[in-house]
Amino acid sequence: GFLRAVIPEKADFSSDIEIRIDKKLANLLIEIDKKPDGKPINFTKFSYEIAQAATCLHTPPIYKILSAWKSKEFYKIRYSEFRNYLGITEDQYKKFSDFKRRVLLPVLADLINVSDVWFGMEHDGFKTKKNGEIWLLFKIVTKERQQLVDKKTESIRFMLHNFGLKPAQNAVLEDILNDSSISR
Repeated sequence: GFLRAVIPEKADFSSDIEIRIDKKLANLLIEIDKKPDGKPINFTKFSYEIAQAATCLHTPPIYKILSAWKSKEFYKIRYSEFRNYLGITEDQYKKFSDFKRRVLLPVLADLINVSDVWFGMEHDGFKTKKNGEIWLLFKIVTKERQQLVDKKTESIRFMLHNFGLKPAQNAVLEDILNDSSISR
């Protein structure tokens, strides 16, 4: 085979693991096209552990898409193409509300719990219709981006605190700050 590993059944402090890889396969992996920063071109890096920790059937494929696009802020795809990618037939979840409830929300909960990237769908334009086709525009959220948003929100709260606003005014501003569809 291309790859062979010999692992002792009972390991101790002097145990060895032997891994052999076919020369052609090793050369392919070494000579893969790379960007100047050393990252492979046309390949997506994602965590196998995160994909396997998922509790929802559709989490791994959606996680792979998000991983490929996580350097961007949004990912747009035809609803029909997205369903096809997930292996969802036309007779399943005929209403978008069912699809959202049975697929998107469980995947989102899964990704927030175990992943380094997830999506938002509460923003304007998440679901649009163009030329009779439904399009989905996923907002891609990473831990780093979310931390930056949280930091900006806390800075705004700190500045507003110094204005001496009335409780009713603060309540209105809190609603705005808590609205995840507003970019910061």
